[in-house]
Amino acid sequence: MSVKLVIEPIFEADFEDSSYGFRPRRSAGDAVKKIKEKLREGKQRYLMQTLVLI
Repeated sequence: MSVKLVIEPIFEADFEDSSYGFRPRRSAGDAVKKIKEKLREGKQRYLMQTLVLI
């Protein structure tokens, strides 16, 4: 756990704000909400990369 506390902030600083995968305090539901928000704003040019685990 202590390693996570040290390296997580370092890596989090490099991630884009639009990244939702495997990030603390972010979920797939948050990603869907953001996509809907952007579509309502008329921003329809999105490239979406998804990973589905079964």
